[in-house]
Amino acid sequence: MDIFNISTSQNVTIQFNLASVGERAAAWFIDLAIMLSLYGLGYDIFISGFGISIEKSAYGIVLILLPMLLYHFLFEWLGQGASPGKRLLKLKVVMKDGSSPSLGAYAARHITRPFEFLLVPGLAFLAYLFSGTGQRLGDLLAQTLVVRNQNRVQLKSQTVKALPDDYKPMFKAAQHLRPADIQIVREVAKIYMESLNPNILKELREQMEASLHTRSELKDIPYIQQVVNDYTWFQQQQDVF
Repeated sequence: MDIFNISTSQNVTIQFNLASVGERAAAWFIDLAIMLSLYGLGYDIFISGFGISIEKSAYGIVLILLPMLLYHFLFEWLGQGASPGKRLLKLKVVMKDGSSPSLGAYAARHITRPFEFLLVPGLAFLAYLFSGTGQRLGDLLAQTLVVRNQNRVQLKSQTVKALPDDYKPMFKAAQHLRPADIQIVREVAKIYMESLNPNILKELREQMEASLHTRSELKDIPYIQQVVNDYTWFQQQQDVF
């Protein structure tokens, strides 16, 4: 089983189980079967419904190309990182830092797909083997990973390492948090790591900002980790004095 570790700047290590080449291939064939079915349906509509010759029509070219060019991009963007094939096999696309990909990342991930799968067949497989992290060219460009989703992701350690001597807290309000509050944060983080549902972190972050009266441009994971580290720093200062 391939493992990918993320060591964040906040001294928290997250461990992902990467999807195997067999799992990714199986998901790809499921999606291919769905695309062919959609193509067949479109063909029937063009021929039976409108009586248009698909071989001589510009619409026919669009009908052939659109499923291949947009299928994975749209389904993964709208499906929170999972096409139908990936969803059936409990796989998901995430950024290398564990966050959810942006629209731009999904676009970058799929811009190489025609080249990898059509112009140079087998290139995606070779990139997967030699990347060391199970990434094809599109993944390398977008900085994404395909990981096992449900109940296959866990925090390697919930212990926060010693903060550096020159550490400076960002959120002074963190000193007012209680140990019970931090425990809740860690429990919610565990739930997120099991589901990779970004809405869980978003709701936690909104509640923390409302409680601490903070407004930060940090993304959800770095914000939450920063608050926990600030809390730890303030607790250490109390122990010293």
